[in-house]
Formats: sequence, structure tokens, C-alpha cells
Amino acid sequence: VWLGLLLAGTPAGPAAAAQGGPPPDAAAVVDGVVITRAEVASEVRRMLPRTLFHQGVDQARREALAREALDRLIDRELQYREAVRRGLRVDAARLREAYRKVVASYPSPKAFRERLASGGFTEEDVREALRKKLLVQRIRRLEIREKVHVGEAEARAFYEANPERFRQPERYRLRDILIKVPPLADDFQKRTLKNKAEAVLRKIRDGMPFERAVAEFSEDKNRDRGGDMGLVHRGRLSPEVEKAVAAMRPGETAGPFELFRGYYLLRLDEVLPERVSSFEEVRDKLIRDLTEQAENKREQEWIASLRSKARIVIPAAAEAEAPAPGPR
Repeated sequence: VWLGLLLAGTPAGPAAAAQGGPPPDAAAVVDGVVITRAEVASEVRRMLPRTLFHQGVDQARREALAREALDRLIDRELQYREAVRRGLRVDAARLREAYRKVVASYPSPKAFRERLASGGFTEEDVREALRKKLLVQRIRRLEIREKVHVGEAEARAFYEANPERFRQPERYRLRDILIKVPPLADDFQKRTLKNKAEAVLRKIRDGMPFERAVAEFSEDKNRDRGGDMGLVHRGRLSPEVEKAVAAMRPGETAGPFELFRGYYLLRLDEVLPERVSSFEEVRDKLIRDLTEQAENKREQEWIASLRSKARIVIPAAAEAEAPAPGPR
């Protein structure tokens, strides 16, 4: 985060608070270290691309983002301070490599130096920001990743205790033929295209192979795959189509169904009955999911512990502007 803040044009790290109360631009003070409103604003800008920035962000959402940004900055400062307290160090070779990657992300070393100069920063500022970032990564690895261990035994126990989570509903292997209807088609055009779909259905029922009908008439993007729609779970189709498919036998074709892109003819190739996935099928993904859940839980507990031991002050003005939730 410090590197992002630095290159966004704000200080590379929080400053120590002067005695006599927090400065006017303080959004928070963490054990005497100031997090400024400019840093919060910069963090919000970094978060906005992930929240559909180009569609606009209303005031309520901006306030929520500001609260989230302040929380992130507080938590990262606490993690950095914990890494320092424990005497962790950054390997010089890793720092050099991280710095090299930052410079390489610019068109040229000259462009990188010009970017720094425009913000009033030095190459040493970048190295310091990177050092803090790498320290936080190291303490997080030690306190979260290396303290969470989910193996096959834990995954199997979860699987056996929650069989319904691994139940697959009945599935249909379908193929389709699409006769497209233009978005602004009038009633006459729609009737004409529906008649065409019905004529194709009659050809199929009179013996034309479905694959040939797909090649000649379908306007769907899967026509090169014989109209293959893959496996569709029961409940994923519209009620009208679901009812019709449930009444079909493998090899039958039905329609036309008027859906959002036009008129569809559907062929049922196979019905796969409801079943419970075997442990072997879900094992690897289940271990990943349980590991992620355990890491999230461990992170929350660790951050709560760091906050409980810290003195975090939110000045009244900043509190009114964007209060930060969570322990203080």
C-alpha cells in the first residue's frame, strides 16, 4: 500500500504525530503515527476501479469506501509495526528485485525518474515503501498462511458432515438451433421467423439429422459444435422450457421457444440423474476452499488482537466524515 500511496502523490508512510493532539489533516492516529486524509483519499482512488468507477459512485458509496480505506490503512500500519516489533528484516536481494520490477513497469528508467520527480519523491522513498510492503507480506505469511493447515483428513470430515453441499441436481445434455429475432422486429417479422423455426422442426421430425439442421439453419455461436449447450442443471432454464425438457426423451427435439435472442429448438441428448459428487471429485477444491476460509478467520482474529493492543484515535472531524468500524 505504501508504494501505491507514494506513486499516487501522497507520503510514502504515516508520519509521527506531534505532541498536543493530532494535526488537522489526520484521519487516524495509530500509536502516535498519523494516517492522513490524503492517504485515505489515495487508497479510495486505488479501490475505485474495482467498484465500477466509470459508472459513477454516489456519496453514500464514497463514504463507505472511505471507511473501508481507513480501516485498511490502520490494519496495514498495525501489521507493519508488528513486523518491526518482532525484528523481521527484508532480504536485500528481494528488495533489489522488487525495485527492479517497479522500474521495469515504466516505459524507461527515465520515465520512472520523471514520475518520481513530479511527485517530489526520490528513489530511496520507493525503496522504503517497498521495504514496508515486503515486511507486511512476511508477517502475514508467518501469522496467517503458516498457521493454517487444512489437509485431506479435515476435508473428508467436512465432506462427510455436509453431504447435501455436494449433491448435484439432475442435469440435461442439450443442443440447440437458434433463429435470431432482431431487437426491433415487428410482429410480422416475429411471425415469419417463428414460422421458419417451426419449418426447421418439421424437417428434423421428418428425418433430417439434427447436426445438419444446425449447420444449415442455426445462428447461435455454438453451431460449429453441433449446437452443443453442454450440461444444464435442473432449475437453470426458464419454467416453460424446464417443463418441456422434463417431458422429453433423449433424442427428441422440441420448440420453438421464444427467448431473449430469438426462437430456439432444443434437442435432449442425455439426462444425468441427481447424484452426490464423490470425495475424490471435490477433494482438491474443497481443501482450497477450507484453507481460504481458515485463513480469513485467522486474519480476522489476528487483526482484532493487534487492534486490541493498540491505541487508535479517530479525530472528531474525521469520525464525522468517515467513521472507521471495528475495534479501536
